[in-house]
Amino acid sequence: MSRYKKILGSDHRSNVLKNEVTKNEVTKNKNEVTKIKRMNESHTPHFYDPRPDLDKNYGDSVRWTILLELAHDVDPELYGRLHGFRCQGTTLKKSAKWGYILIPAIDPQGNTAWCSQKEYDGEKRKWLDPYRNELIALLGKIQKFKSLKV
Repeated sequence: MSRYKKILGSDHRSNVLKNEVTKNEVTKNKNEVTKIKRMNESHTPHFYDPRPDLDKNYGDSVRWTILLELAHDVDPELYGRLHGFRCQGTTLKKSAKWGYILIPAIDPQGNTAWCSQKEYDGEKRKWLDPYRNELIALLGKIQKFKSLKV
């Protein structure tokens, strides 16, 4: 496929240069764009733990999958923020008071997890504190899944 067809829907370089793209070519392009938009609108996200490698040390992969799905139902922005925190190395730890709490895995080099508790705390304040109440509720909900490996 030439760059002209990819961008403007026409393989005819001379037509493109003269801005003489046919009506059929424009309609075909619009139909393709419409199909893509419909596919995106109907797309159901697939939830998974983006850091299953942390599961062997923390045993929280299944709970992260559940947390991410519940968060998406509450607010897709919260889902995105939690997904990012998990990617960075945040783990879940059982808490008598809250059900579960978020705890950073620490890697001083910052290759596989947070560099320090201080770095984590700063990012948590910035990105998760606006969702504090929703997050507390979600962390309490995932404790109800008692049959899951902890």
